[in-house]
Amino acid sequence: MKFNRLLILLIAITTDSFSDFSAKIDRSVIDVNETLKLELVLDKQVFSGQPDIKNLSENFEVLSNNRQQSFSSINGQTQSSTTWSLTLKPKKAGNLKIPSISFRNESTKEIQVKVNNISNSKVFNPSNQTIYTETQVENKTVFVDQEIIFTVRLLTAVNLQDYSITALQIPDAEVFRLSDTSYQKVINGRNYIVLEIKYAIFPNKSGELTIPQLRFSAFEIDPRNQYSLFNNRGNQVIRETQSSTIDVLEIPLSSTSNYWLPSKDVSISQRWSENLNEASVGEPITRTIIIKSKGTTASQIPPIDLENSENLRIYPDQPQIDQQVSEEGLISERTEVYAIVPKTSGIVTIPEISLTWWNTEANQEEKAKIPGSSFNVKAEYNNTLDTNINENGTEIPTEIVDKLDSKSSSSPEALLSTTNFLLLTNFVLLSIIIFLLIKFSQDKQAKRLMSKQDKIESEADSVTNVLSSIKQAARKNNLMDMRELILRWGSITFPYLNPLTLQRLAISMDDQELATKFESLDNYLFGSTKTKELVLDLNIIADKLSIYTKSVTKKNEKKSKTNPLRNLYPN
Repeated sequence: MKFNRLLILLIAITTDSFSDFSAKIDRSVIDVNETLKLELVLDKQVFSGQPDIKNLSENFEVLSNNRQQSFSSINGQTQSSTTWSLTLKPKKAGNLKIPSISFRNESTKEIQVKVNNISNSKVFNPSNQTIYTETQVENKTVFVDQEIIFTVRLLTAVNLQDYSITALQIPDAEVFRLSDTSYQKVINGRNYIVLEIKYAIFPNKSGELTIPQLRFSAFEIDPRNQYSLFNNRGNQVIRETQSSTIDVLEIPLSSTSNYWLPSKDVSISQRWSENLNEASVGEPITRTIIIKSKGTTASQIPPIDLENSENLRIYPDQPQIDQQVSEEGLISERTEVYAIVPKTSGIVTIPEISLTWWNTEANQEEKAKIPGSSFNVKAEYNNTLDTNINENGTEIPTEIVDKLDSKSSSSPEALLSTTNFLLLTNFVLLSIIIFLLIKFSQDKQAKRLMSKQDKIESEADSVTNVLSSIKQAARKNNLMDMRELILRWGSITFPYLNPLTLQRLAISMDDQELATKFESLDNYLFGSTKTKELVLDLNIIADKLSIYTKSVTKKNEKKSKTNPLRNLYPN
């Protein structure tokens, strides 16, 4: 009984030690008369106890504290959590700190909050209005393609419901909706509920950019039916925001790059599929380059152009782009993957990679770099056997030979008798083993050949169907379907290629012309700038695949004929 209690206690302690306790806020920049939401999340359910929030009282007033629990089960995996939602009001302006908050054996990280004075905040004076709007623009002067953070707010001192706002549409600009938040604010001693919406705007050309008015619409809650589930709408409320004008500048003359990348921050990193010191001639290595940019769209990040060298052949794969929205703006990422094949052994040098970008916060040109490096490429592995051995297949040390000679000379008759008996015994055992091995080998080979023959016929039918679909896609000029069908053909013909790409396929086929055509196809489909017309004969690709398939099929048939099924029970 005591042991069971101890075991349960140990399990509980272990479970607590692996739980995760985190904190997050809805906004990191507020005014001194506004509120913010703090969420404390524990990745398990608890039914008693509260986090220790007494240190919050130094900088914030806690207006409310609610606890919620959630539980879900997806594909047999269960997830549960407990969330404490707190509404905080700052006691003063400045860079305030939300301290680390502890619960049992876990603690959250500190969070910084910037609290502006009312006099320094960009707020329109509402006088004594109960419902009004505000607009705020991060920068009034920007460069072309630079991100603009635009914020609109609806402030109301009365209860409203069914909010809506017209869509923000700006000619010659890209618009992204970043966040929708609500909070409380005290103005002139009156409590307001604030509905805040943030946008990211990217002007596509220089000149004057006008952000038009937006219309908020909502309904007052009828106090006579405020507790009714139906028909509790009061009067409709409509408020319009102020329009704004932005001065968009051309690309600065001091920019030296042949592309334009205005950003708040850019970083570039790389990873390799294996240790470079283990690289050998002819064996492909995967190099992955990751570019992260803050305040740009994913399409603005330029591709990295790696060129072939005397020692390396480079095959680019399809790039992957990703774009995420946050309260501060867009965060984009571009991932380039290359298959790199060393051509010669010895020391190989990889040059530095440099990406030029324009720092919009410092207003200057900067460079993100991956430094150059060198590594040693081994020669091709040669698995040859040393034929310089003696006639018995092994080299016998002189000391052992001398000992054997001395023993044989001491008693030749006894040694001869023992040797004959051992030879006879070994011969009988060896004969039995050989017979059993031959019998087992015949049975196994017969089954393998039958299975192999069925597999060859099945794969031949499958490859034929895929080839027919490739030719049909080539006739219709359906490039994307044709690329997918080529990869399917490659997965059947070269099942060991993983990951499978068009360039790896061309390397396995040892066809440089096909590699060039595959590269043209990928550049047309996934390149940063597409040409209006693809200068490429798709039928040549289909014909080459068909010829290669016939060659492989003939080899398989020849092997099948030269290895006929043997009689399982020979006479």
